[in-house]
Amino acid sequence: MDMRKHYTLFFLTLCWLGAGLFLVVKGTALLSAAAKGGYAPLLEGLAPIASQKEVAAALLIALGLGVGFFKAKKVLKPLATKNSTALQTGETTPKAVLIRTAILVGLMMGLGMGIRYLGVPGDLRGTILIAVGFALLQGGAVYMRFAATLDHS
Repeated sequence: MDMRKHYTLFFLTLCWLGAGLFLVVKGTALLSAAAKGGYAPLLEGLAPIASQKEVAAALLIALGLGVGFFKAKKVLKPLATKNSTALQTGETTPKAVLIRTAILVGLMMGLGMGIRYLGVPGDLRGTILIAVGFALLQGGAVYMRFAATLDHS
């Protein structure tokens, strides 16, 4: 296999895992800050179920992970598998895969910036960031599997 394809998969792995980790950490920090005080309508809405805001924040983290799991299963894992397979078989070029991925990342960044500048409360924003970040982590794992099993000849 062409080394450019190997480096493309390695680069995509690093980008998706790095972005996913960053978003999960950022989302967790937002939920933690919302639990300590401030306007947090989701946390307040969960107050009858949860005994404390911290417990409600943990429930929102679990919700974000669950949504991220299904987003990855339905969208990002199939996309990463399709891109990796097409790259390995020569159906597409590394440049085309990088362009498609850049468009997807650009759309997700737009979503993130949009919810930030629209004044979405920190607890909802944190839950969304956790969901997107966890999905990216799972998509990055698919790229990592393909990069690790490449034929380097």
